[in-house]
Amino acid sequence: RAQAATDQEFVEFARELESGAADVAVDCEWHDPRPLSVVQVAVRHGDHLTTVWLLDLVDAPTARRAALSTLLSPSDTRRVVAFAPSEDLRRLALARIPIEGRWIDLQIAAQRVTASTQPSLKSLCFATLGGWLDKREQTSNWDLRPLRRSQVEYAALDAAVLLRILAKLEETGPVVAPEPEAAGETVAQLRTRAVVPKEDRRKAGWAKELWRVFCGQDTEPRFAICASSLKLVRKLRGLGFDSVTTAEGQTWTQLLEMARQDQRVVLRPSVSKTKAVPEDLFEVALFGGDTNQQLKEIIFAFDVRPTSKDLCGRCTICNSNEWLYAKAEEVTGEVSDRVREQYQVFYRCGGCRKVYWEGKMFEKAVTHFRTFLHEAEVPDRYQQAAAAAEEMRGRGVPEQHVRAVLVR
Repeated sequence: RAQAATDQEFVEFARELESGAADVAVDCEWHDPRPLSVVQVAVRHGDHLTTVWLLDLVDAPTARRAALSTLLSPSDTRRVVAFAPSEDLRRLALARIPIEGRWIDLQIAAQRVTASTQPSLKSLCFATLGGWLDKREQTSNWDLRPLRRSQVEYAALDAAVLLRILAKLEETGPVVAPEPEAAGETVAQLRTRAVVPKEDRRKAGWAKELWRVFCGQDTEPRFAICASSLKLVRKLRGLGFDSVTTAEGQTWTQLLEMARQDQRVVLRPSVSKTKAVPEDLFEVALFGGDTNQQLKEIIFAFDVRPTSKDLCGRCTICNSNEWLYAKAEEVTGEVSDRVREQYQVFYRCGGCRKVYWEGKMFEKAVTHFRTFLHEAEVPDRYQQAAAAAEEMRGRGVPEQHVRAVLVR
């Protein structure tokens, strides 16, 4: 049953469970940039029916937050379960609802009954309960008030079903929370502080500081981005940033493995709730509404300052920054005869072998990417470029290449 009640009734309910035995399941919904919109809590204690509370976090009073913090902090007699909860925990912290203790992650516990190491909640429901979970309301606007009936039913079921899955899993053995880690700041704590609301990201380099602590060395960040953000990937490469994504047929799990092997920052649009990131990886959620906003967000967060020399420095197709000089006769059959007649200098990517030349598309790209350069790059730019051009002409560099330097 779903319980509609006042704050006072919820506070009293939470207080009664402080010393009693109970299983508590939790799930969260949000609509960015707000950290949390709704928290749904399902409680099973003794012989009572499962009670589901839908808690409004759009305008939550202090008493509601405090009671929720108490209820969601496990004790010797109270277990708290969730599904892939790292995002939920981060957002609860941002909403000033501190959690003490460790939750049971059913995605991890489910590995005993599924072949996948990261099963979805929908597939786990089918594997354990024999039915599919309707997820159509997952990406709806959770800031709307009142919620639609379909949203209420979705939210309540998403929490209540976790208790049924827990009971099913316990038929094959006990399900417990992980052992505490050694003292000191954990990766999870770092990631909790790394993903902050859009309005709180006011300090240039806020993510860079955390990245240095995370990887244990002062190194420039390299990025891993989902293929659904391919436009962002190509623009990052255009500014010279080392950025990888998945090729056709590869999965999100394979992208995470690339990030793990190469020690990369995982960039993820904040609207994505389906792509969970393990706690051993460093993740930054992007709130920008379009690619250009997200690109500026990354530059600000990591306080990176690309220069004109970085523009178009990496292959937009494969990310390589190795280039092979080629003459017109060496690219016959790879570019049109008209282009070979018009340009003298070509560049072959050392990775994918794609041929580039510094033509009109190059000028258009450089003009666009210059808008992302730091203001300090502007003074004396023309004088420096003119001096460099004269020096190159003195060395016999083809005029086409000299012109490309002037464009940069």
